[in-house]
Amino acid sequence: MFRSSSIFVKNIVLFMLFAVPMYGISLLINHSGSEHVKEQIFGSMQSRVHFYLNSLEEEISRVNRLKKQFITDDDLQRLSALALQMSNYDKRGAILRIQQKLQNVVDSSLYVNEASVHIPLIDRTISNAYYDEDVALSKIETLARESESRGSPFVVWNNELLIVQSAPRQMNGTTAYLAEIKLSEQKLRQTLVHITNETKGGAMLIDRERRWMLSSDGDDARHEQWVRELASAGDQKTAAIAGEDYWLTYDYSEFLGAFLAVYVPEEQFMGWKRKYRLVIWLVTAVSLLFAGLFSYWNYRLIHKPLIRLVHAFRKMEKGDLQVRLEHRHEDEFRYLYDQFNATTARLNTLISEVYEQKIRSQRSELKQLQSQINPHFLYNSFFVLYRMAQRHDHDNVARFTEHLGHYFRFITRSDADEVTLEEEYEHMKAYTEIQRTRFSRSVETDIMPLPDRAKDVEVPRLILQPLVENAFHHALEHKQKGGLLCVRFQEETGELLIEVEDNGSRIDPEQIERLNGLLRRSGTDMELTTGVFNVHRRLRIKFGDNAGLCFALGEKGGLLVRMRIPLPKEVE
Repeated sequence: MFRSSSIFVKNIVLFMLFAVPMYGISLLINHSGSEHVKEQIFGSMQSRVHFYLNSLEEEISRVNRLKKQFITDDDLQRLSALALQMSNYDKRGAILRIQQKLQNVVDSSLYVNEASVHIPLIDRTISNAYYDEDVALSKIETLARESESRGSPFVVWNNELLIVQSAPRQMNGTTAYLAEIKLSEQKLRQTLVHITNETKGGAMLIDRERRWMLSSDGDDARHEQWVRELASAGDQKTAAIAGEDYWLTYDYSEFLGAFLAVYVPEEQFMGWKRKYRLVIWLVTAVSLLFAGLFSYWNYRLIHKPLIRLVHAFRKMEKGDLQVRLEHRHEDEFRYLYDQFNATTARLNTLISEVYEQKIRSQRSELKQLQSQINPHFLYNSFFVLYRMAQRHDHDNVARFTEHLGHYFRFITRSDADEVTLEEEYEHMKAYTEIQRTRFSRSVETDIMPLPDRAKDVEVPRLILQPLVENAFHHALEHKQKGGLLCVRFQEETGELLIEVEDNGSRIDPEQIERLNGLLRRSGTDMELTTGVFNVHRRLRIKFGDNAGLCFALGEKGGLLVRMRIPLPKEVE
């Protein structure tokens, strides 16, 4: 059961856990100059330096991995080896794809300013933004040698910090192509600025060979002298720089081949508390006030609407389908509430239709399956949404609600018995994305694009989602990690073959034969007209005995479900 004040109380407690110790440390510094206090401050500075250095390592390591993946790109290898034999159309297409991949590299990190690749064979440099520069062969060979000889990922060229990767050398000793990622010094300096907010202090990122350095204030020339004075201080934690005492600390990254040094004026720690004691009390009080206001705002805007939504779902689970939700604000919850109301209204309608169908001797099995909605699935989906909203993960909330919207729109649309295969495919993808968000740490999906020639084929509704749902429910739901779902399409003579495969528990041939036997019975046995068996039955009703499902043992160790759909002559 949810408590209405839980987030409010948690935010207040969390803020006090940070505010009170910070104020206590400030009092200690104000009233004591002991070595014990200094050790605490130095420990805090060291932790901060270590944290930022690790963060920078992770970001540069990720960029480095993207660079190594890009260097083996098929289009890049073709242009560097076969450009003279390629047509202008193929060459232009390959260049555009390379530019898109380079743009993806740029978009992947705040620290990347530009990505390009130099290809001597076509005497061009392809960048994410341009394609009009001649290749400087001397630059390629110099950068290739630098990247091969240096122990760090960075190379300096024309006062710019680069990450480069060259292709394996050709038989004549030259480089076939070279990828170059230009880092943004501005973003790196901004990261250094975040390490310390002191007016006279700063941070420096220094190459171990002193070939380059970046400082938080951009005055690298002035900091060069400071680096020498800091180096002369050895392991001391204080140094006199330009006539003023500084507290300093640094850390070294073997991966980056660089030092991260932070220096802060001693007066900043020892003097400010005495002057601004009242200000600290006021800031603490105002911060607590804002924490309370933020917690209340968080409760009213996010937590309370979620509680209402969960309570409404619980009522719906108990059979109360008359529940309605109203929301005054035009936001995501308004959309969710409207969709919830539409869902309950549709459920009421469906219940009435099912009741009337039973009175009229169940007019159509097809409409029964099309009218099914799984409240447990909806509850789980909205609970995932609730957890993302708790973490303020607004981007994923937006994406998740979009997938739910697609799912609801398909489920709650008109009672048409048939839809295009493209619509059915998009509905299956929306359902898969919802489930993949639930099992993001344990399940991966591999869904092929739908062939263009099959997009307009009219099929019964809900023939793909039940197969995917069956894989999640019976094979992947309880996997802790390594789960895989594959959906493949293959055109054969006069028909489309659709395969849904998982890597769940291994099934023996006897079980496969038993399942295929149940499929053969589903045409006459009314007890087998739900789930995948219902899909098989409806496909045969629509397309004849050549269509339908069959089970097999998948290559990945799990169950493989094959669906065959005849293609009309005008589609072939």
